[in-house]
Amino acid sequence: MDNYYFIYLEPEKYIAEYILKHFGSPFPQVENSLFDEPQKKYVEFSNTSPEQKILFRFLDRLPHGEKPDLPNENSIAVKLPMKLDKRPHDGFTYFSPSAKKHLIAHLIAILDAHLTMDFLEALKESPTMNVTNFFYAWCESNGIDTDDGKAPETLRQKLYRIRKGWKQEKSIDLV
Repeated sequence: MDNYYFIYLEPEKYIAEYILKHFGSPFPQVENSLFDEPQKKYVEFSNTSPEQKILFRFLDRLPHGEKPDLPNENSIAVKLPMKLDKRPHDGFTYFSPSAKKHLIAHLIAILDAHLTMDFLEALKESPTMNVTNFFYAWCESNGIDTDDGKAPETLRQKLYRIRKGWKQEKSIDLV
């Protein structure tokens, strides 16, 4: 892999699946690679994206005594930006645990907005829709595994809390 540097995030499984579906790129085929499974992907954000700006803002040199990030079976690889000020091959490969939490929170906000927008649009088109079927279909179309039923139910509850919060705090009824 031609000068690729990564950090590794460990979001919940359904969030990782969503991120990989929308931001994932397949690893190039490399002999004896850590990632030689054809379905394995890494995340690469566009150069002008807010996510790339978060990476660049909090990217730092590896502190003395710290070990570089290594992948595990639950992590997703995020390609580091190649900017002149903070080039990874010059040592800028450290992304602190709190910076990782911030990036994951940002990506969760994208998922929440996407889910809310799609749900409200579907409800407008079909007010008597089966909500359970909507969440299963939404998960499937966004790369989220539905086999155990946990992700659709988690997202249903998440959307309910979002709608309830808007109604209680802002007196805005999202349906």
